[in-house]
Amino acid sequence: MRTLRSYGRLEDLTGRWWFYLLLLYIYFFAPPYSSTAGFITEGASELVAEVLSRSLKPYKPFMPTLHIVVILLIAALLVYGSRVRKLFTAFMGVTTSS
Repeated sequence: MRTLRSYGRLEDLTGRWWFYLLLLYIYFFAPPYSSTAGFITEGASELVAEVLSRSLKPYKPFMPTLHIVVILLIAALLVYGSRVRKLFTAFMGVTTSS
């Protein structure tokens, strides 16, 4: 019951016209975290490239199988709808959280 009340309040808040103006103001005028002092951006692109290149190597032998499973699960979602929803969610949760 409490969750429904919170949801109703959230719906009321996001339905107001000024809420979207507030979001636009935050988006355009609030400085991002990377503009604060002490945030180093010089080596960020090299760091991202290094992490991505090393993180995918252990899973390389399993990639074709996992891609086929994902395609089959998406097809099952399209054909069977919500009957495979939990299976799809569990698979995505396990494969993306590792």
